[in-house]
Amino acid sequence: GYLWVSSRGDYYNVGSDLFVIDTRTDEVVDTMGIAATELCIDGDNLYLYSTEYSYIDEQEWDISYALIDTRTRKVITRNFITDGTEKEITMPYGIAVNPETKEIYVTDAKSFVVRGTLYCFTPDGRKKWSVTTGDIPAHFAFLKKDD
Repeated sequence: GYLWVSSRGDYYNVGSDLFVIDTRTDEVVDTMGIAATELCIDGDNLYLYSTEYSYIDEQEWDISYALIDTRTRKVITRNFITDGTEKEITMPYGIAVNPETKEIYVTDAKSFVVRGTLYCFTPDGRKKWSVTTGDIPAHFAFLKKDD
């Protein structure tokens, strides 16, 4: 009964945020206080990455990888990547969780003009493997294997 909506703000005065809307009343019932560029829900877990930038400060991109419990609406961690691999990722551009293995996938678009990278993380956030992709990898599809 809840809809999770990300807003990227205006990159000037309005910051990015993640909102929870009750679909029965169409009212915002929670503001999470965390930016979400892309997100993926698996069971009661909401995985997200955030790429924030401000034209006022003109600093580097602020990138994070958070995990939220959708039942309690609490942030479990602001970095579900637990082995330091997030430092290898230049610009995250896609996120998915395998519904069977619970492995977490994050793509890196890098500079958007070179080949990207697909990362696979274990459910506890450790890099399992990575592979070079084509330009700007972003989307996923999971298929059941024929037995």
